[in-house]
Amino acid sequence: MNAWRYESETKTIRTVPGNHWVASMDSFEGALNHDKNATLIALAPELLHVLKLAAAYVGKGVADHAFDGCVISGEKALETIENTIRKAEEG
Repeated sequence: MNAWRYESETKTIRTVPGNHWVASMDSFEGALNHDKNATLIALAPELLHVLKLAAAYVGKGVADHAFDGCVISGEKALETIENTIRKAEEG
C-alpha cells in the first residue's frame, strides 16, 4: 500500500516513503477546512485499503448469510463498497 502524508508547512501532499510530490493544497485566502481536506486526501490510499478489507469481510458475511434480516442487505452493502473501489481505481 502506498501511503501519503500532508505537510502543513509546505501545503503539499507527499508520498511515504520517497517524499515525492502528489498535490499542492494552495487555495484562495479564507478557504474553509483547508488542513482537514488535505489530511483526508492524504489518507486516500489507506482508506481504499481499508475499504478493500471491508469488502472481503462483507463478502464473507454475504456468503455465510450473516446479514440476513439486517436493515441494509449484505448484497447491497457489498455492491456499494465494490462500486466505490472501482471508482477509486478506475478514476
